[in-house]
Amino acid sequence: MLGGLAAWIMPADAADPIRTRLSIATNEAHPFYPGAVRFKEALEAATNGGMLVQIFPSAQAGDEAASLQLIRAGGLQFAEHSSSLSSTASNEPVVQGWSLPFPYADADAAYRAWDSDLAEKSYSAYEKHGFKCLVRWDAGFRQLSSIRPVNSVADVRGMKLRTPDGAVYFSTWKALGAVPTPMAFTELYTALQTGVVEGTELPVQVIDSAKFYEVQKHFAEINYMNDPICFSVSLSFFKSLTPAQQQAVVHAAKESAIAERKAARDSFDRALQRVTAAGLKASRPDPAEFRKAIAPVYDDYYQKAGQEGRALVEGILALTKRP
Repeated sequence: MLGGLAAWIMPADAADPIRTRLSIATNEAHPFYPGAVRFKEALEAATNGGMLVQIFPSAQAGDEAASLQLIRAGGLQFAEHSSSLSSTASNEPVVQGWSLPFPYADADAAYRAWDSDLAEKSYSAYEKHGFKCLVRWDAGFRQLSSIRPVNSVADVRGMKLRTPDGAVYFSTWKALGAVPTPMAFTELYTALQTGVVEGTELPVQVIDSAKFYEVQKHFAEINYMNDPICFSVSLSFFKSLTPAQQQAVVHAAKESAIAERKAARDSFDRALQRVTAAGLKASRPDPAEFRKAIAPVYDDYYQKAGQEGRALVEGILALTKRP
């Protein structure tokens, strides 16, 4: 993180135009960057230069937790963050329903849900924490890659699978019969190479960029999870704007989502082409069998989120038209 918290706080008497800061955790090669650039272009155009945006890529403003702290403190005006697996999400169990496994068959289904009135109402829960989720960006569907082919749930049973350190990841793969093994991403290549783990679950773009195809030979396109990425604005900053400026921010955010999602889909297509050309053998198992096996994950969510959580899931599934 660049400097301490105080270094990021803008003076109250900052001169016109309104100068804002936008943080993304990824570098310029990631789809988040085109989304950030489009937001900057659209906001500056809509306000005739009355609002300016400075982009800080590559987590220059710190990780997700640090960015959200800066959002609350006024050091950042805009940031992207995991919508339902973030540090704040632990205080909003209902919102975590957006990150349950297998709710979306494909990107189009996900976007229908993410752009709905249901999503706007659900994500408004974050406003009590000091930020407003304007739109949802696409981080990419998480897929399964491994040292052996996967064509059914039976092929997953007993597999030592690296997962991030998150309850929903652990419970999902445990329900599928795998042996989930939380591990730092930096240790993963060597762990796959030496057989400490036999597979991992990541977007294909990450499998490509990290060259995991060198130490694995199989890839199952299962679209098991796509945690929506919130592009958020500081609520106190947003409320300080005029109605016209607020409208410009909302408009620019919607433009950013169009650009980011196109970049995400293009990057998926390119990455899939590269990893298969490198020798990774792709399969597309029947998702119905996987959805049936992870029913306990939904039951656990309903226990934590109650009837409100159940209603959210029912609404998501109705929007995505998932069987």
